[in-house]
Amino acid sequence: FAEPVWQPLDDAWPTAPDAAHSLAFVRHVVLLCDVGPEADVVAKALSDAAMAPVEHRCIALFSTGDDPAESYRSLSLQCFEQLRELASDAAAGRTLVQCVVPDADDRQTLRGLTGLLRSVAMEQSRIMTQLIGVDADIDAQALVARLRTLAVRSQVTLARDHGGRIEALDWRRVAPDAAAESIYKDA
Repeated sequence: FAEPVWQPLDDAWPTAPDAAHSLAFVRHVVLLCDVGPEADVVAKALSDAAMAPVEHRCIALFSTGDDPAESYRSLSLQCFEQLRELASDAAAGRTLVQCVVPDADDRQTLRGLTGLLRSVAMEQSRIMTQLIGVDADIDAQALVARLRTLAVRSQVTLARDHGGRIEALDWRRVAPDAAAESIYKDA
């Protein structure tokens, strides 16, 4: 048995098998979903911090409506359109897509975008995806630092910025209850 648990992303988490893997993508796309920094500021900061020639694109997406269901619907459709465009570009090489969402209690439904991102990653092996929860008012430099930290850990698909540190959703082994009865009837 296992249960989901947020684990600090530290040196215990493996990075890419080799240093070159983190630069193995030729395109880095950041989808800012109702998050603070200006998209062009983030894109420029990513380009300035890049150690290899990578195309950086940052796209701001904004929800419509005040209802959480309408907000989720509008952002998921916008993300879907962006992902469909990326998937249709067969000439592009490996692409890292980092979808950044607010990590506020009233916006937890946006974590549901993980399913869409995982589906794209399974269908398009050249696209790696991550969903990252951050404070809605995070500044561009702090966001870029977190994006870079996660870019070298492609196995992390769901992460959040919690109290100034990055945490990734992982599984923790749970011992089965020894007193549990069998689900099968005795014959």
